[in-house]
Amino acid sequence: ETALAGEEVSELRMLAAAAGLGRVRGDGVVIELRDAPPVVDPVTGEEQEENPGRVLDRDLQILVNALWQAGAEAIAINGQRLSSTSAIRAAGSAILVDFKPVTSPYRVAAIGPDDLNRRFERSPTWDSFQQLADKYKMSIEIHRQDNLTLPAATDPRLRYARPPADSSRAEPSGAPTPSRSAASPVPSASG
Repeated sequence: ETALAGEEVSELRMLAAAAGLGRVRGDGVVIELRDAPPVVDPVTGEEQEENPGRVLDRDLQILVNALWQAGAEAIAINGQRLSSTSAIRAAGSAILVDFKPVTSPYRVAAIGPDDLNRRFERSPTWDSFQQLADKYKMSIEIHRQDNLTLPAATDPRLRYARPPADSSRAEPSGAPTPSRSAASPVPSASG
C-alpha cells in the first residue's frame, strides 16, 4: 500500500474484499440452521446415534451456492469467511469450513443487495430446506440484518510450481516442450 497512490490503494482494498481477503460491512441476511433434536428411543428413553435431521456439509454447500446465485457478495459461516478457494467438507460427523470445525447452530451471514432475502426465499433451495425442516424437524430461520460485518478469510497461501533446480535433468520421452520460460511461476493443480 505504501508504494501505491490513493486511488490504487482503494482499488486494492476493493479487490481484496471481493476475493474474501478483506473485511467487509454491509446489509444482508443471516440464516440460522439448527440440527433437529436427537431422536429418543421410546422403549429405552436413550438418544439414538443416528439423527436424520442433522445438518450435513452438503446442506451448507447448497445453502451457500443458493446465496451466491441470489446475489450475495460476501458470505461467512459461523464467522468463517468464504473465498473462491474455500471448502465446506465433512470429516466424520464434523463439518469443516476451510479445515476449521463449525457446529450447530450454523449461522450463515451474507452481504448483498437489498432484496437478497426475497431472492433467496423465492429459490427452490428455500423450499427444499422448508421441506427438510417439516420432515426431519431441523430448524431454519432467515432474518434481514443491517450493518453486518464479515471478517477477512484466511489467506489461502497459494503454491506455485517451480522449474527443477537442475535443468540438466532428463525429460521423459515424448514430453511436450514447455511453452513458458522456465522462470515464470505456474499455479499448481493442488491450489
